[in-house]
Amino acid sequence: MLITDKNIARIKTFIENGGTVIATFRAGLKEYHNEIRFGVENPIHELAAIKAEYFEPLPIGTDCKIKYQGKDLNATVWRDMLTVKGACESLCNYVDEFKNYSAAVKNKLGKGEIYYIGTGIDDEYFWNDLVLDLTKKLNLDAYSSPSDIEVVIKGEKDSKIAIILNHNSNEIEYLGLKLKAYDTQILKYSEFHKLYSKYYQ
Repeated sequence: MLITDKNIARIKTFIENGGTVIATFRAGLKEYHNEIRFGVENPIHELAAIKAEYFEPLPIGTDCKIKYQGKDLNATVWRDMLTVKGACESLCNYVDEFKNYSAAVKNKLGKGEIYYIGTGIDDEYFWNDLVLDLTKKLNLDAYSSPSDIEVVIKGEKDSKIAIILNHNSNEIEYLGLKLKAYDTQILKYSEFHKLYSKYYQ
């Protein structure tokens, strides 16, 4: 991910003031002009208090295993072999020959936290657990939906809307709405909330 030094500073300030950031592999690796930051630590890694001792792309069809809360989960695309510094907390490790390296971490910085996910974790169990934990901790609203149905809430007060996206290649029914393959529907938030309360509460 391309991140300028100016935006790195903004991210740092945001976290220190109580914000929460989730960064994934390769974040901060390159500067704005698509140039790798040679000879210096990845600034996102510095915020997360980690070091990628090794890294490797995982070819299509190749995966790796991580251990998270006693479960073996799949990961693909890329993996950073992370070591932690100071009070940084390891969330999960690899289970193969790289079992001594972290795959995902959490670090407290000032009043906030940064999470760094060093591999392409495919298993929804990890992401659901992480998101539910954060929504409780940060007092955020969370909405249940079927696999590959995305719900985005935008706006404030009377202008608030719900955007429902179907990322599936087939029709899906959600909240009584029929979403065609790759369909998007936009509802007033009041209408969405009424439907959601009917089906999920």
